[in-house]
Amino acid sequence: AFSSDRKRMSVVVRFPDGTIRVLTKGADNVLKALASTDESVNSKTMWKHTDQQLHHFSREGLRVMLVGQRTLSMDEYKKWSLRYKAASESFADASGNRSDKMAHIAREVENDLKILGVTAIEDKLQVGVPSTLQQLKKAGIKIWVLTGDKQNTAVNIGKSCGLIGWGYTLCYIRETEKQACLHQMSALLDTLGNDGPSAALMVSGDSLKTAMMDDENRNCLFELMNHPRVRVV
Repeated sequence: AFSSDRKRMSVVVRFPDGTIRVLTKGADNVLKALASTDESVNSKTMWKHTDQQLHHFSREGLRVMLVGQRTLSMDEYKKWSLRYKAASESFADASGNRSDKMAHIAREVENDLKILGVTAIEDKLQVGVPSTLQQLKKAGIKIWVLTGDKQNTAVNIGKSCGLIGWGYTLCYIRETEKQACLHQMSALLDTLGNDGPSAALMVSGDSLKTAMMDDENRNCLFELMNHPRVRVV
């Protein structure tokens, strides 16, 4: 099953030719980590085209995912399915609750995936969202948004709904190493100064984890988030 922690979901299917395959869809960064490193399965050319598609679709403001598959032998499937069934019927104990156990067993077959392609969908805003966000901005309220989208997708959705002005300065935090992240945030503070157009700050999920690891990084992040020019995070 899908969860915000797993960022993916899978189904096991028996195809008409008798093969049993695991089909997985999820966030691109997650499936990249689960993909086979064998170049005969996932070639460099395939990855190049896939990254181009991800970049193109995210710039269009579409929500993107990768889809991958893995073939299981009958023996492998039987052993795995018995353990998964046991986990689905279990109760919470020292090893975790039912969902934790099922996720743990699912991970056993969600690896060495062959990437099949990219999906891109338009997730339309609900009626009244753009006007509500604009009224909040007019009231001087700073808006912080947490999203699972790629940064390009988040920026384009933000612009389409009026959350990010077309004249805003776009500031990105993408470093994931502690000192590099601190240096990038400090450099942004120096660049922003006190005068200039409004700015929007984009922080990747991995960078956010890094920035929250110690007081120095955390304080620098909060200072940047609360900078007078930063209207949207």
